[in-house]
Amino acid sequence: MKEPDFPRVRAVSWSVVIVMMVRGQEVALQTAVNKFFRAVGEGWRVVTARAYRQGRQKGQPEGFVPLKAVAGEEYYARYGADHAVALWQGQRVWGVEGSYLNLPDPAETRRECSVQTNQHVGGEQGQAVASVLYDLGNALGLRAARGPKQAEQNLLFETPLAATQAGDVLVCARAYAD
Repeated sequence: MKEPDFPRVRAVSWSVVIVMMVRGQEVALQTAVNKFFRAVGEGWRVVTARAYRQGRQKGQPEGFVPLKAVAGEEYYARYGADHAVALWQGQRVWGVEGSYLNLPDPAETRRECSVQTNQHVGGEQGQAVASVLYDLGNALGLRAARGPKQAEQNLLFETPLAATQAGDVLVCARAYAD
């Protein structure tokens, strides 16, 4: 038996993985996969959530930052002209969510994030904050950032807010309340 006798045919191509990641999901992973293939007219295809998950693991997260930014700009340019963008009293409504991340504690993590200590000897761990900006009315994630825990407000104002405009309504999570 030679390798070319049984070539592997991938159920999900890289381009499909990228489109599905940019599209996002609000339901269970298998349901999201099924909805995507029905939306593109290929509902007959049997694609498992595992196939999508394996394809997604091959991507580098840094590559999606500019892709999400362009997708958001394109969305508002294309659908805003047709008045298809959901607005609240004529304004876009954005949500900003922050979350703390507990990370492994190698020296590399310590350089990029904060070190959280506790009363136990050797209980230190790396800790960071992640911030996500999303359009509440249109279910569209636009920006994400990660940074040291001490600088969560700085993280909010550096990356996510660059996508907003004068007149936008910003709904902040409790981490950004002050």
